[in-house]
Amino acid sequence: MRIYRFPKCVSQIFPNVRWSFPEKQDTVFFTFDDGPHEIYTPQILDLLEEHNTKATFFLLGEKLKKNKELVIRMRDSGHSIGIHGYRHDSMLMKSKIIIREQIERTKVELELLIGKPVQLFRPPYGLFNRAVLKECRQLSLRIVMWSFLTYDFDIRLSDSYLLKTLQKKLCPGDIITLHDGHINSIRTARLLPQLIRYIRSRGFKSSIIEL
Repeated sequence: MRIYRFPKCVSQIFPNVRWSFPEKQDTVFFTFDDGPHEIYTPQILDLLEEHNTKATFFLLGEKLKKNKELVIRMRDSGHSIGIHGYRHDSMLMKSKIIIREQIERTKVELELLIGKPVQLFRPPYGLFNRAVLKECRQLSLRIVMWSFLTYDFDIRLSDSYLLKTLQKKLCPGDIITLHDGHINSIRTARLLPQLIRYIRSRGFKSSIIEL
């Protein structure tokens, strides 16, 4: 069973976590996880530029050093940048010390690279607990989840199925999760122009996520 949206009760339990923007009826928010990737991230940045579309990238700290130019390009292109942890490891079973170290290390390296504060965090796999919430609060980070998970990483699903599912389920104010750093992100790049054309056919624009 694929869960495209979190149950409403989950968002009510964690009201300080950003799940969507229901107040913005003409906007959706493209987000990309797991990058930066030396092959797929440039393709996605090219497509976003070609279609005059802004997005939010949640980056892994271990990938920053060898992809500095891509991160600078994201910043200079007007995209929003957040943290996705240092490695793509679940934080549920980690100690508070390790949670703090992984988030803070990425925050420091990313802020030195882009020259401004980083305020957004999306936990790997979308999994968090109260320890993660506490560390994010102390580091002045807002957790951003999603209201529509595309499953672009699942190669068992066809391109047409993914597109039809998005067309059926997309709502105004949705935070849409895609991936630019996954092994299957070549498919994401292939689908992105069609996704952008569809949201515009609905009268929506795409914007970055900011606090």
